[in-house]
Amino acid sequence: MEKVRPKIVICESVVVLLKRTCGGRPLIEDVGEAFRCLGYHFAFRRVDARMYLFPNRRHRVWMWAIRKDVA
Repeated sequence: MEKVRPKIVICESVVVLLKRTCGGRPLIEDVGEAFRCLGYHFAFRRVDARMYLFPNRRHRVWMWAIRKDVA
C-alpha cells in the first residue's frame, strides 16, 4: 500500500472483524486506523447477502478507503 498508493481500496471480509477482541475493541478499528495512518478516509458496512437477492444468508463486511488527496 505504501508504494502503490491507490486512489481507492475496496475490501471484503468476514463479520468477525466487528467483534471485540481481548483488548475490548473490534478489529475493524485497527484496520481503519492503519488506513488513516497511510492517509486514507476509511468506512465500512455490514451487509447481508439476502438484501441483494442471493438465496442464502451470508453476512460480510465491506470496507472502502479513499486517499485523502483525492476525496
